[in-house]
Amino acid sequence: MKKFTYIFLLPLAILLCSSCGEAVTPATDGTETLQRQYDISGEAHNEALDLVYEEFAGQKEIGCLPSDLTECCEHAENILRGARLSGLRTELDLKNGTLIPEIIPGRRFAKNASNEDVVNMLSDSLDIFREYQGVFDSIALILDSPADTEQKHAELTAFYVRIDNTVENEKDKTVLMYFLSTVIHSLDYWETHMQEWRELFTCGMQKPAMGIVGAVGIIDGAGAVIGAVEGFCDTEPGEEGRAWKIVGRAVGEAANASLMATLSIILL
Repeated sequence: MKKFTYIFLLPLAILLCSSCGEAVTPATDGTETLQRQYDISGEAHNEALDLVYEEFAGQKEIGCLPSDLTECCEHAENILRGARLSGLRTELDLKNGTLIPEIIPGRRFAKNASNEDVVNMLSDSLDIFREYQGVFDSIALILDSPADTEQKHAELTAFYVRIDNTVENEKDKTVLMYFLSTVIHSLDYWETHMQEWRELFTCGMQKPAMGIVGAVGIIDGAGAVIGAVEGFCDTEPGEEGRAWKIVGRAVGEAANASLMATLSIILL
């Protein structure tokens, strides 16, 4: 898939996630089963972030941690590409280069991570997001709400059942489920670890507002969408290990997108 296709995917993920929607009441029926089926993407995403953090922390100890954004992003990408994670039966996969600086100027994102500001810089769209706009709108509304992380987590988790009940196309369902799993796990991860990442590069900074954490979660989810769509396009039905290759691509792109956004926030 050519590079311009990436550029169409990521803006749309952020665009529709930033629209207005209606919050939903958390659902429970079948949720645990669906979580077990699809949470591999979000869990592996967080494990991938830990992998990069440990590498960066080790470099800081010996005085070799780069402070330049471009160098850090390139190094993070190299760590991720081909990495083996405990929960995956495949290596992480991602394309060369990074999308975040091309789509969202790093300084603009670091200055204001609001969804509305990001959306103003984007214009392209894809069918999957138009078709399921209500899901993305509602998820964005939850992330932007003043609720605490526990409440947001519960409301987001309800979407496993909503997506399963309303999306008939299995490919679309998988892409949406990986998006959701990644957003949920990203929200938990960055709420807990953002300050640790900041301290790798600074002497300590004020804890970021939830809006920043939520915005990163949306970008993480957009990366998962990009990776899952690419995975479907680059593999054939019936191909051995196809499902694992798709999730490996989704996790790789999501973690890479997450680090691009976070490092932009920290270093710019």
